[in-house]
Amino acid sequence: MIMRKILTVVVFIIFSTVILFVFTSPSYGVESQKDNVRILWKFDPWESSTCCKPWVNYILLDAYQNVYVYEHKEDGIGYIYKLSPNGTLLWNVTLPADSIGSMPLALGSNNTFYVATWYLPPPLGTPLPSYLYAYSSNGVLEWKLNLGYDGPFSGIRIVKNHIYLKSGRYLYSISEKGKIQWKKQMHGAPRTPAYFKDTLYVSDISFSGGHINASYLYAVNPKGDMKLIYSMKKSAISSPVIDKDGNIYVYFDQLLYALHTDGRVKWTTNVDGSLPAIGSNALYLTHHSIHIPGTSNELYALSKENGKILWRLKIDRDNTTAGVYVTPPAIDKNENIYLGDWYSKNNTGYLYSISPDGKMRWKLHLDAGIIATPVIGSNRTVYVGTINGKVYAIKYTDTAMPIKPTSSHDYLYFILWGCLIAAIASAIIPYYWYRRRRS
Repeated sequence: MIMRKILTVVVFIIFSTVILFVFTSPSYGVESQKDNVRILWKFDPWESSTCCKPWVNYILLDAYQNVYVYEHKEDGIGYIYKLSPNGTLLWNVTLPADSIGSMPLALGSNNTFYVATWYLPPPLGTPLPSYLYAYSSNGVLEWKLNLGYDGPFSGIRIVKNHIYLKSGRYLYSISEKGKIQWKKQMHGAPRTPAYFKDTLYVSDISFSGGHINASYLYAVNPKGDMKLIYSMKKSAISSPVIDKDGNIYVYFDQLLYALHTDGRVKWTTNVDGSLPAIGSNALYLTHHSIHIPGTSNELYALSKENGKILWRLKIDRDNTTAGVYVTPPAIDKNENIYLGDWYSKNNTGYLYSISPDGKMRWKLHLDAGIIATPVIGSNRTVYVGTINGKVYAIKYTDTAMPIKPTSSHDYLYFILWGCLIAAIASAIIPYYWYRRRRS
């Protein structure tokens, strides 16, 4: 009997030690992915402002990981900030009042950046001319080009020191010195040009009687010679995007088309959403709108080969009484996917990270909604801006990290479980040994 009691105590101590060591030792286990996500810094130029904070509409990185931010305020004023990689403000530019900047910004040689502005015509009066601005890397205005009354504009595309942008009426080619090289008259609708092997691909829409007459996709050479490669009647067209193999992806209404550079159709798929982020074998896109309460937002992965849906992932929020806006996705070099959302019920937002196979890796709650596509920097840093004017640099690492309980509740939880398992083992194992010895 004494031997049995001694053996029970010994086994209890051994099991308790093993259990506690496994659960609490820094040499075992891995932190949850949420614990590997941290905010490196937050930039908030409007911290003291109580109202009318601007929305972060676009973020851009240069080769040195400096961060360019475009914000637009409700009163019509635009702001551009340049931040260092650690979030320090280097300079800021205020665009003219009542102007709306083109998005995205664009960086040229020597990190000169460009933004086109246009003016909403006042209710009683005449509109003001539009301008293309060029600022040096230290925020000094180098030149501005009067573009007449030709806004709004598309995003800016820079190719081999040439600036291309499209208004409702013209496609422009402008030198980096601010000289118009040529402009070609088009039908309407600002659409951002895409580029592949010395050719621009530009979409356009013609109207008749206030209705869409037809949509067109053109191939344009550096001299401005235009060739129609595809058209469709009574259908809206999006801006095109092109992958490294020369496949062009463009929406005609709710259908996504994959076209060859000569206009031949490769495939179509009935998936309506944002312009796709292009991976090695897949396209990733989201519903890019504020959805009706009660509907769900989804992230899609499509095969680049045939357009078939590889997987879809619901971006769940309590959207039964409010709308949820989901940004277009961005992907990193490992094809992990990042997107943000804006929940209109309380104006909060999440940054999501999804693996290439459609599994949620982590999500990070922010105090305001996100409307601009996240930007991926080096060393797994993700940059996002919110509708209250803040910019966040967020770091994620999947390196195995030891578990380190952070509170007394964590230790109590592990101790209780350890004692329970050890108690059961110390009751069963000695009895089993005792029975075997008697037999």
